[in-house]
Amino acid sequence: MVKISIFVKILNDLYDLKTFESADANNTWLNENIDEIRKKFENKFVAIYNSQIIDSDDDIENLLKRIEGLKIPIDLIKIEYIRPEKLACIL
Repeated sequence: MVKISIFVKILNDLYDLKTFESADANNTWLNENIDEIRKKFENKFVAIYNSQIIDSDDDIENLLKRIEGLKIPIDLIKIEYIRPEKLACIL
C-alpha cells in the first residue's frame, strides 16, 4: 500500500510541475506577444494553451462554456482579459 501512495504522490507532483510549466510558458508567450495580441483581441477575454490563443470572447462565461467542451485540462489553459494599452486613471 505504501508503494502505491508514493507512486500517486509522484504522479501528482509531476502533474503539478506540468501545470506550473504550462502556466509559465503561456505567461511568457503572452508577455512577449502582447502588442500583436492587443491589436486583435483588445477588450476581449482570451484562452491560451500551448502558447497560442485557442478561443476568445467578449463574455467570459461564453468563453468558459466553450473551452469546457474541449479535451484539454482546464488548469492548463490561461484565461486573460486583454486591456487597452494605456488606461487613464482619474483620482
